[in-house]
Formats: sequence, C-alpha cells, structure tokens
Amino acid sequence: MKTSSIRRITNRKIRIPIHIKLFKNGELIHSSTFTKKSKALRCIQVRSWDKAYLKVTYDRKFYNDGIYEKNKDFKEALAAFTEKSLLDFVETN
Repeated sequence: MKTSSIRRITNRKIRIPIHIKLFKNGELIHSSTFTKKSKALRCIQVRSWDKAYLKVTYDRKFYNDGIYEKNKDFKEALAAFTEKSLLDFVETN
C-alpha cells in the first residue's frame, strides 16, 4: 500500500470553525458555522444569494475572511483557507 509523502503532524483531523453569512438584496438570509468543508459547500449550493461572507478561524487572533459574490470565488477561497500546508502551520504554532 502506497502512503502519501505529506502526513499530518498528528493522526487527528483539525476541526476549525467555518463561519458563513449569506446575503440577498443586502439582507442577511442565513448564518451558520460548520467544521466540515462539505457542509459549508452544501450550504451555499442550496440557497440563492448575492453576497457571501466567509470566515475561517484558526485561533482567537488568527483567521482568514472575505466577501464573495460568485460561487466559484467562494469555493476557491474556502479551498485556500483550508489547504493542508496552512492547517499544518496552524497545528504546529
């Protein structure tokens, strides 16, 4: 069995909060917090929205956030905010 050359520091998965706020016509229509990317992606796919606020919190003072108007941009930001190298950095510091 072939193993990956990149391994997590520990064998556990990091559960980081993913905060999402969806807006339509300038009004908040949905607000949720998830710990799984798949749930966050499903949230934006099943609702109709104009703008989405995404915040991924690594600890109290370290987070990434942004406002997105397109589904594609939101997905790219979520992938960047939760990429393995960043999560490894957060886990070790």
